[in-house]
Amino acid sequence: LDLFGTRVESIARPAIEESSYTRMLLLKPIAQTIKTHPILGTGLGSTITFQHPKTFKTITTSQFDWGYFELWAELGIFGLLSFLAILVFVCQEIIYHIRVIHDHKDFYVGLLAGTVSLAIITLFSPALFHVFGLLYITFLIALSSKHPSIKEKITALLYTIFHKTIH
Repeated sequence: LDLFGTRVESIARPAIEESSYTRMLLLKPIAQTIKTHPILGTGLGSTITFQHPKTFKTITTSQFDWGYFELWAELGIFGLLSFLAILVFVCQEIIYHIRVIHDHKDFYVGLLAGTVSLAIITLFSPALFHVFGLLYITFLIALSSKHPSIKEKITALLYTIFHKTIH
């Protein structure tokens, strides 16, 4: 209970817990990175630098620990919106499969629950952008692409994004 109480209290007062405090310190340099390159981002593997107020050490890290903010900072708004659009399209296909096709309904309900859970977790960690999250999304796309509408939607989305970016 003490550990649970400390973790819950660290949400309101992040300075009492090292991990929460460090994560809060990352928000300012992440926001600065997003302000500097909001459209196309800084690229995969970019880093942020901050000074830890307790140790006064300058720390440079590529671990942003804020899922969607990390996507925005590294891939820009186009990359973030593309990623979210693909996720929404895949969820639509899973819901279509649950409502209309009815084959292996429990399996698809589990996939949808897992996807929604990972999308929520990604608010505070890079769960969907981690290698296992990307494998999960790839699996979902492969599974969903058996239905032709997802292929058409993803192709149209990517064409629209890259066509407008180039021109």
